[in-house]
Amino acid sequence: MTALHRTLVFPTFILAALLAGCSPVPYKPVTGLLGSAKDGYMDREMAPGVHVIEVRQVGGFQFIFNYDDTIEAFRQHWHRRAGELCPAGYLGEPEVLLPAEARLEEFLCDSRGCQDYPIVSGIAYCHQRYTL
Repeated sequence: MTALHRTLVFPTFILAALLAGCSPVPYKPVTGLLGSAKDGYMDREMAPGVHVIEVRQVGGFQFIFNYDDTIEAFRQHWHRRAGELCPAGYLGEPEVLLPAEARLEEFLCDSRGCQDYPIVSGIAYCHQRYTL
């Protein structure tokens, strides 16, 4: 390996490692205490067949380097969860909110530190199956 090759390989490796740490949040429910596990999705059934679903990730560089990709991943997670909660289909679309506007109390945050990390939130209205 030449000196030039070593000079190029190391910075490339560091850049790849940094960008890998910036990937959007994986599809997973929020677990544990919210103080230590804030990333993922959370939902609550507000009425029979009516679910509030929110997705977020706090911290990291994903919104700096990949804002659009991160929001799109959150939207996909929202739709995936809505499909799981409403197997017969649903009506509803998610929207991007600031944490101070969260619908679920656990995701509400007024501090300046969390306002840089928007959430995707929406209400899924499940189609009901009717049988004769």
